[in-house]
Amino acid sequence: MRTLQAICMLFLAAPLAIAQNCFDGDFGTLIAINPQDTVLAMQSIGFPFPIGGTTYTDAHVTDHGFVQLSNAGIPAPAGGAVLWTPSPANFAAGSAKVAALHSDIVGTGGGKIYFRSSPSSCTVTWTNMQNYGFPSPRFSFQMTLYPSGDVRCVYGPGCTNNSTFVGVSDGGIVGITAGGSVTLPASLDLSVGGTSTNVNTYQHWATGNQFDMANDTLVMISVGTGFLYLTLGAGANCASTGDYGSNCGGVTMTSFGLPSLGNSNFRLDLTGVPATSPIAFVGFGTAVVNPGSSLTGIGMAGCNAYTNLDMGLFGTGVVSAGAVSLTLAIPANISVAGLVLSSQSVALSPTTALGLVASNGTQIGLGFGY
Repeated sequence: MRTLQAICMLFLAAPLAIAQNCFDGDFGTLIAINPQDTVLAMQSIGFPFPIGGTTYTDAHVTDHGFVQLSNAGIPAPAGGAVLWTPSPANFAAGSAKVAALHSDIVGTGGGKIYFRSSPSSCTVTWTNMQNYGFPSPRFSFQMTLYPSGDVRCVYGPGCTNNSTFVGVSDGGIVGITAGGSVTLPASLDLSVGGTSTNVNTYQHWATGNQFDMANDTLVMISVGTGFLYLTLGAGANCASTGDYGSNCGGVTMTSFGLPSLGNSNFRLDLTGVPATSPIAFVGFGTAVVNPGSSLTGIGMAGCNAYTNLDMGLFGTGVVSAGAVSLTLAIPANISVAGLVLSSQSVALSPTTALGLVASNGTQIGLGFGY
């Protein structure tokens, strides 16, 4: 059992990590694309995660912003209204749950979910999600579980609870429950910080668009039978990416993960590479060219340059079924935090006079993660 004094000392000892409040840039494995009302395949947490005197080894991630916990599938995860109706009764029903933002959230139209686990942490990342019936805003958020029972949630801009579905589906819940259909205590205000003595520690927003921790970080630290909870504020100098412009010839490029300092698994993914191109190339520059500069004059009609290319052009591996990736190991060097790079890929193609086609651009902002 940890005391509040010990927790405070821990925070004082690590001011840099707290001040960053950024997404962990290593997302791990992509486990869902465009999910809607889905309980995904069981994933190993990587360690026994404790809730209320019971430990759990496996997670059942949902597209609705929460995970259900089990030991090798027992108890079985629930679907249906438990997913899209975030009432306190549904939250407490069935298995133990941890909710980053349990709401009527779906991944329709480009949402993705990632999972990464190790003996020291387990992270779920929801990217480009939306509330059911609302194509915008799109938003991303991330939740990390720790062997101590602590939970950390990072919310990007635009995160909210809402739904056009009838009933109470426009509500939202953040927090932890031991499940078992227990009678939950009163809802707390997690954003103002405080302590609880109950393992069932949560906040419930009964109506739409009431979630108040967008662009913020929430930590819930296991203390005794309950939690110390507090928000840490918006991130600073966080790693970021963004696609811009359009492609010519079908080749597109986007990032996988974030270019956070020390992330050796950040990469750029290319798809739609022409069959005539056994490899592709990725160019990098120190200036983002947006809007793009036309390449028609050099024989690439309909193509645009989105980077000044002053850092060079680098070959990828062998293209397979029109796809290839280029991994960039981001140095753990604080001096490069805040550096913004531009990137763009090119591939061989007979469709232009020069014999090349080009992708959209991807902006890479080096910065902190976690």
